[in-house]
Amino acid sequence: MEQEQRTFTAVEAAAFLGTSYRKICYFIASGELPTEKSSGTYRITEQALETLRRDHAAADYARYRTEPDDTGFELVNEIYTEPNWTPVADVWDAPPASGMTFVDLFCGAGGLSRGLEMAGMHGLCGLDFFKEAGMTYARNFTHPFVYGDITLPETKQRFYDTVLDRLDGRQLDIVAGGFPCQGFSMAGHHRVDDSRNSLYKELLEIVETLNPRYVVCENVKGLRMMLGGLVEKKIVNDFTDLGYRMNVAVLNAADYLVPQKRERVIFIGN
Repeated sequence: MEQEQRTFTAVEAAAFLGTSYRKICYFIASGELPTEKSSGTYRITEQALETLRRDHAAADYARYRTEPDDTGFELVNEIYTEPNWTPVADVWDAPPASGMTFVDLFCGAGGLSRGLEMAGMHGLCGLDFFKEAGMTYARNFTHPFVYGDITLPETKQRFYDTVLDRLDGRQLDIVAGGFPCQGFSMAGHHRVDDSRNSLYKELLEIVETLNPRYVVCENVKGLRMMLGGLVEKKIVNDFTDLGYRMNVAVLNAADYLVPQKRERVIFIGN
């Protein structure tokens, strides 16, 4: 009779591999470490852990085991990919007003804006070329919405005028944007020359002009695989050239009480 395979919890798996619990959670969220869920607990087979160990050379694991530096992030493959987790349970239902300001590019109906407002931040302006989504945005937020093509100078100028007027001399805190991802989608054909793939450059131009303290971007997980990771590296390098240190991670909405397994790659720079 075939012997039943030994399984581990995430905490036990971290001890087994000699790495951190957070790193195991990262491997689970990224899909690199397959799991079985039983009674609300992730279980990981010994075979899956041995496969993970084999796929990562000892030198790589030494890097995974390194302590976070003074930024709070661990350096992995020369890009900061470890989320700097902060407990928010105590303020989840009533977050304090932070006084921070944000603008939302490619804002759609406003999901990202709503999340930032729920975190206590103040919206200044949304921008999108999707008319019906913009109508929804304008109905649900008190701050202005600019409708127009972000690649056109006149649209950008209307946006800048609106934002600068509302800032009234203050520095902007956050430029946020879920730049169009159809060309990066796992469901598509990963066309590198898809014109929608370059729209993040418009976001880059606006960041350079407004010089916010932080940048927050999201996209589909498939972006990380394009050209063997070179697309992600270029985006990170472009923001680095503007002076922003980028943190990149794949997060799953289901881990944040959303009833949907929706994985997205998140870029946060400061």
